[in-house]
Amino acid sequence: MTRTAYYAVVCAAALAIASVPLFAGGFTITLINYIGVYALVVLGIVLLTGVGGLTSFGQASFVGLAAYSTAWLSTAQQASPWLGLIFALVVTGSVAAFLGAVTLRLGGHFLPISTIAWGLSIYFMFGNLDALGRYNGIANIPPIFIGTISLAPSGVIFYLIWGLLAGAALLVANLLDSREGRAVRSLRGGAIMIESLGVNAFRVRLITFVIAALLAALSGWLYAHMIRYVSPRDRANAAPLLADDRGCPGHSSSRTAAAAHHVGARHIDPRDRRTGQALRRPRGSERGWLQGQRR
Repeated sequence: MTRTAYYAVVCAAALAIASVPLFAGGFTITLINYIGVYALVVLGIVLLTGVGGLTSFGQASFVGLAAYSTAWLSTAQQASPWLGLIFALVVTGSVAAFLGAVTLRLGGHFLPISTIAWGLSIYFMFGNLDALGRYNGIANIPPIFIGTISLAPSGVIFYLIWGLLAGAALLVANLLDSREGRAVRSLRGGAIMIESLGVNAFRVRLITFVIAALLAALSGWLYAHMIRYVSPRDRANAAPLLADDRGCPGHSSSRTAAAAHHVGARHIDPRDRRTGQALRRPRGSERGWLQGQRR
């Protein structure tokens, strides 16, 4: 594909996505918002696992850490969600740098096991701190405002989510085309090979790990102010998506498709999963069947 054709396809895709709120219903827009939020996380997984060859099962914890950080600051301290974004990035980046410095020297299966360990530790920390609402979580999180414009409606925050996703994807693509990006790509060949070229393998691994965590933090910030409620259960809901991406290829479009598949599967009627029919409003006798299932 020529460069002109590539840019034409990108522009057409951007216009198609931007026009979705103009004709789609509320359920569809909300579903696409979830896809965009999850795609930010798996973009970090592309960089960490798909390109760098580092396996981490703890990325969902970084989403939760950022979500709780901005939720606590916005509710307990009545701060702006934009200050919550800065606070969430600082907290998540600092925790990721510390955990990475401790665990990234491990090799083989010890690294994935260690990420499972601290991932579970963070999960139980959320559920046992009174300041974070324990297992009830934090509610009444304020929406994001740009000036006087509220981004609470799903059709409005849609543009922020997909704009940030497009910007993050562009930054990651530029990173991988840089000198540092070539060092990240070399990680899959092993530490001995990359160090023979005079590159500090541990430094590159740590930087890659922190960048992936910051992408997860951005996702967590959006999630908290889109849903306006966080709890430890939200972290558990994101875990299957990230676990499925442990062997992901290094291409962002395939990971966005994985996010779409995961989010769609959560919003499909269990009776209709074999045919792939989307969840619809029950009618007539179906309401009685659903009420019986709830009982």
